[in-house]
Amino acid sequence: MMASKQRCRAFSLVEVVIALGIVSFAMMGIVGLLVVGMNTFRASIDTSVQSRIAQKVIGDAVLTDFGKLEAYESYFDESGRQVSAGDAQMVYTVGVTLAILTNSITQSLSPDVAKNVVVTIRNRTRPDEVKTFATVVVKND
Repeated sequence: MMASKQRCRAFSLVEVVIALGIVSFAMMGIVGLLVVGMNTFRASIDTSVQSRIAQKVIGDAVLTDFGKLEAYESYFDESGRQVSAGDAQMVYTVGVTLAILTNSITQSLSPDVAKNVVVTIRNRTRPDEVKTFATVVVKND
């Protein structure tokens, strides 16, 4: 009887190392995109929360006398809920400033009736990030 020569079919070590190198190179690009994607995702969440905060503050400004808005300062957590000044969950500090209208259409209105309300939102975790929202509020008392 003759010994049959069967050749084992498998990948060689060199082929495995080359395949791992190609996969590792591709994964580095994916990980780099993951970081950019997470930063973009966080920025979009911040913008969404800040927009909701501005909407709430502007809604309150419509119902509040202009005199009380001059010293308005409020604090919000990361989900947009209002919190007290010393709260550990405080992320956003909101301030309101009032400006006199300079538009030719609205200039004819009395300063007691209409003001430009500017809402400034500062992020405590990113001090260099400041968002500003502005609108005209007209009181029809």
